[in-house]
Amino acid sequence: MWNIYNKLIAQIPEDHYVTKIFQTERWALVENDQQSIGSAMRFPSSSSCVAQKWVGCSLKEVAELVKSWDFEEASIGLAAINSFFNSMDRVKQYFSQEQLSEQDTFFEIPKLYDQYKVAMIGHFPYVDRYPLIRERLFIFELNPRPGDYPASAAEFLLPEMDYVFMTASALVNKTLPRLLTLSKQASVIVTGASCPLSPILFEEGVDRIGGTIYNESIQQVIEKKQKKQLHLSNCGKQIQVCQKGKNDE
Repeated sequence: MWNIYNKLIAQIPEDHYVTKIFQTERWALVENDQQSIGSAMRFPSSSSCVAQKWVGCSLKEVAELVKSWDFEEASIGLAAINSFFNSMDRVKQYFSQEQLSEQDTFFEIPKLYDQYKVAMIGHFPYVDRYPLIRERLFIFELNPRPGDYPASAAEFLLPEMDYVFMTASALVNKTLPRLLTLSKQASVIVTGASCPLSPILFEEGVDRIGGTIYNESIQQVIEKKQKKQLHLSNCGKQIQVCQKGKNDE
């Protein structure tokens, strides 16, 4: 159950520290002393989580929060993990140039949906721009919209899929390990502003990952988001990484 979490946390050095934490209604952002930022979707919580108490703490200690059953704490933990992995220097360290692309994660859906069974874990805004495609996808959501399947339907339908696009926020609510098990027969893409750009996901059965790298301070990212009314992932550089030998381009 905790394998993927423990392996991600284990990569973080003991001597990195959290310098800033910022939360919006939907997102948690963590900045570390290497001037690297990570983000993760923030889940509603009835707890009295005080994010600022972790400023100054070891990045590895804060990353451990990803295993919390208080999902607001867990989102801070995942953002801390992403602040380590999601930097261009780190990405170049872990992956070859042939594995990297700035192409949109969903670029191949128009080529797939008519021939294969394609699922989405999470209702990505992408599909609402293309009604014809949306009608042909299996979309699983905790809070389903008209045409979506409830999250529980994944237990029955995911093993039938050929391609599965998953939101990385499933790391926060602890559903990712089970979703990966249910999708063993499929090509799996984990993506979103919550996604760690780490080869550890490849070890767990993922074929492609898509995450966000921020080259500015948290304050600058938030100001850009508010001024231009952007989705958080569009405030940074979106990077896609394929497993070696699985780059379709």
